[in-house]
Amino acid sequence: MRPASAPSLSSSATSSTSGTYTLSWTAVSGATRYQLNQSVNGGSASAVYNAGGQSWTSAGVGSGTYAYVVYACNVAGCSAASSQIAVTVKRIPDPPVVTAPTIATVNVAFTVSWTASSEATTYNLQGTESGTHNVTRTSYSGPNTSVVLTLGGMVDDDFQYAAQACNANGCSAWANASNSTYLQGKGGAQ
Repeated sequence: MRPASAPSLSSSATSSTSGTYTLSWTAVSGATRYQLNQSVNGGSASAVYNAGGQSWTSAGVGSGTYAYVVYACNVAGCSAASSQIAVTVKRIPDPPVVTAPTIATVNVAFTVSWTASSEATTYNLQGTESGTHNVTRTSYSGPNTSVVLTLGGMVDDDFQYAAQACNANGCSAWANASNSTYLQGKGGAQ
């Protein structure tokens, strides 16, 4: 005989910015396996779990609304579906990896670049000048993954660049370039 009752389904979260959460369900007498079905943004459902355990953890799924039901099953068939649970995922992008620029002197153009980040729509780049000026400036905001800069002025300082990835849900942490660049010279403003 197939299991008479549906499992009770619960979730560790109803919303997530990481795309990682855990669903669990109650044991049902007579069940030898449980089938967890997922639908994304109102689409068709498909099984994401079909085994004997009582929990399943998502693996960093993308932004969207994920709906779940679970069935208790054995060789004779499956129970009715559990009550549906929905989890809304609004991913914040992962921090990009910033490549430290190679700068020989002031008043020479150089490129600062960073890796594309999943789900990012824009990036921010800031430069921190430590030493005589000790200031942090926004160097770039936009969709590109690199920018050409030119430093000038009275320069005798360290420069460190950091980038962050953003989308409508928010921005990642700032990611620093692997090292800083020491500059000396004279010229115009940055």
